[in-house]
Amino acid sequence: MSHSLNKLVLDELPGIIFEAHSTDYQTVGNLRSLVEDGFSVLKVGPALTFALREALFSLDGLASVLRPERTSLVSVLNDIMRANPSFWKDHYDSDRADTLCLYSYSDRIRYYWTHPNVQRAVNSLLGDLEETGLPDPLISQFLPKLYERVRTGEIPREGKALVLAAVEDVLDDYSVACAPSKQA
Repeated sequence: MSHSLNKLVLDELPGIIFEAHSTDYQTVGNLRSLVEDGFSVLKVGPALTFALREALFSLDGLASVLRPERTSLVSVLNDIMRANPSFWKDHYDSDRADTLCLYSYSDRIRYYWTHPNVQRAVNSLLGDLEETGLPDPLISQFLPKLYERVRTGEIPREGKALVLAAVEDVLDDYSVACAPSKQA
């Protein structure tokens, strides 16, 4: 439907709104176009847990530099997902499952975050980072999108704060796309 046709339809149906499903991984411009075309609800899901996973895996890499002997979150998740394939086995072919289980846009890993062993591994990771600290060069290496905001104090130098900021960045794209256009 074109922008004007959407508006005509909506004008004829007071109280009805359009909802856009699967808006994950869109640019702000594409999200803005959906809003301008009359979609009042933009559903997001895997993009948020994808951002969570990216941040946690980045912190896991950072922590592995500081404490190479530690058990990595990535290895814990990989073991749990291999032992419990029900959330991904119908989504990935076996040739690429090793990579896709951990890194795909469909983010099937999101179903494993509540597993007790995974939660322990996340807590252990965050605890290790509290003990070792988060040096600037490693934040720059592993979390470059957040680095300047940590240096300026906008984001606290804490693992949990970095994870939340990464997720909030995705939400910010939606907020910007949904904000009314400024008229010049």
